[in-house]
Formats: sequence, structure tokens, C-alpha cells
Amino acid sequence: YPSRAFFPEMFEVPKYAYAEGCEVMILSDANTLYIDTILSKNNMMSYFHNIVTNIAHFEEDETGQLQIEACQSEPKGCSLCPPNLCKGSVLEIYKKEHHQQTFYVGDGKGDLCPCLKLKSTDFACIRKNYSLHRFILENPGVYNISAQILLWETGADVLNFVKEHLLKPNREERSDLERK
Repeated sequence: YPSRAFFPEMFEVPKYAYAEGCEVMILSDANTLYIDTILSKNNMMSYFHNIVTNIAHFEEDETGQLQIEACQSEPKGCSLCPPNLCKGSVLEIYKKEHHQQTFYVGDGKGDLCPCLKLKSTDFACIRKNYSLHRFILENPGVYNISAQILLWETGADVLNFVKEHLLKPNREERSDLERK
């Protein structure tokens, strides 16, 4: 799990948000072993209030086989998400409990469902030319993301966007996927 696979600025985003008093969470279809390894190797664990992902552990027998348990044991009936985790339902529950402005950063098709749960005061940070962005472009008008949209290519894009828009929840600006 080399840190070079990540933009260095992406590690600065949770640090900045945390320092500004925000709750920072990871909502991922990966697993605890993968995420904990990356966060630990980069001294990032303390910046996250919550990590929602599949549970991974190695068997304590002679096989030492990696076992991954589904994050959600009951399928949520979402046609956009895999049965083990509906990111949209988790985000929806979180937003009801915390009622705060949300910056959601994603790049895969599995990030569409939570993006659809965002409100106009939230931000969907969608990685340009990756599967989520391409899927939305291939299905114009089918999925209505109410959140303000940032198409990003580097971690610096996300960091600068968060710095510019954090604490400005009533901005009238809205990026448009087709313009970028």
C-alpha cells in the first residue's frame, strides 16, 4: 500500500478539515486492513472521526487466510451499490444525525449513490475522467446530483476547493459536468 499511489495533498485535506473543526470520515467499499495500513503508514488515523468499510482480518489458524466481512450484513436494495455497502444509505443516516455541510470525494461508480444523497449546500468532488465522471456523462439527465460539483484531477484541486468553500455553505455557484 505505497503512499505514492495517493496525491500528497489528499493527506492534507483531512488534516485541514480536522483543524477547522470538521468531522472527517471515510466511507469506502475497501476494507479495514487496507485503509488502516494506509492511514497508519502516513500518521493519519487521528484525523478521522469515523471509518465505515468492510471488516478484514487474518484467520488465526495455519492458513492465515484473509477474511473480509461485509460492512452491512443486510442488503439495502440499492440498485447502484453492491449488497455489502450502500454508501448512500450510510451517508443519509450520518447527515440526519449530524446535519452538516458535506464534501464527498469519489471517483468510482460506487460513489454515485452517495452523491445523489447530497443537498445543494454540499459538494460532490468527482474525479475527472474516472468511472463516476464518465458514467454521469454517458447518462445525461438520468442522475440529478443536487450538490455543487467539483471535477478534480489532483489532490491540490480538492484541497484548494475545500479551503475555498468550507464555511461558505450558501454559495450560489454550481459547477456543471458538461462545462468541464
